[in-house]
Amino acid sequence: MITEDYVSFEIAKLLKEKGFDENTPVNYFVGDDKPRGCTVGEMIYHKRLEEDTHLIACPTLQMAMKWLRKEHNIGIFPTTFYRHTETFDGHNYGCTLVNLKTFDVIGNFENCTFPADSYEQACEAAIMYCLENLI
Repeated sequence: MITEDYVSFEIAKLLKEKGFDENTPVNYFVGDDKPRGCTVGEMIYHKRLEEDTHLIACPTLQMAMKWLRKEHNIGIFPTTFYRHTETFDGHNYGCTLVNLKTFDVIGNFENCTFPADSYEQACEAAIMYCLENLI
């Protein structure tokens, strides 16, 4: 069964700080700057309710990547590659970041400093990098 992959609490907080303001079916409950749980369902989303209960939108990885494309012209392109070292022999995932206005590569994470074990880990790391360094 295929399931949705949602961003971590840290990325959800960064997204909110950077202006992400989309309706998401999953939200984090926040207390003491820590996630206290999450809620699923669009019925929970309402601006006043968000202010009263301290909810932070929790988008899927794809929603966050689409927001970066649409709002900041940053394309995240996950890739897979073969890596062979003394301690590892196999496939890893990386991402290439592209400025969609100029088509310049602004980041390429296919080296030994950024091997991710899964597509989802690579996407999350690339989203985090964009939020911390490019926006």
